[in-house]
Amino acid sequence: MWEKLAGIVVILLGCWQFYAGVRQFKQVKHHGDQNTSPFIMYANFYGFFFGALLLILGIAILTGAFD
Repeated sequence: MWEKLAGIVVILLGCWQFYAGVRQFKQVKHHGDQNTSPFIMYANFYGFFFGALLLILGIAILTGAFD
C-alpha cells in the first residue's frame, strides 16, 4: 500500500519537474536577452534529467523492483 502511494507521488513529482522545465524554457525563449545567464541551459538540462530520473524511480517503486 505505502509503496504504491510512494511510487505515485514520485511519478507526480517527475511530471511536475518536466512541466516546470518546459515552462522555464519557454520563459527564457521569449524573455531571454544578453543579460540571461549562459548556464541556464545546463540548469534546464539537469532539470529534465532529474525529472526523468524521478519517473524511472517511481515506475520502479510501483513495479516492486526494490522488494
